Amino acid sequence: CMADVVIFLGPPGSGKGTQAENLKKEFSLDHISTGEMIRSYLKENPDSPLAIEMKGYVEKGQLVPDKIVVGILDAR
Repeated sequence: CMADVVIFLGPPGSGKGTQAENLKKEFSLDHISTGEMIRSYLKENPDSPLAIEMKGYVEKGQLVPDKIVVGILDAR
């Protein structure tokens, strides 16, 4: 099954989440936020090896590598 996908790109605070929520409500779409997924994972699994690895990036203000983000997305 083919699905339409809209991806919002931009710096923090540029309105990506706000616009995604507006579209979600207007068109009954799913909203997937990798940032929210990472924060949730860190909160729910603080001592897991993956969380410890992600914290290293997050605490330095770096992006979590794509390989890790894709793994979290696959799990969802």
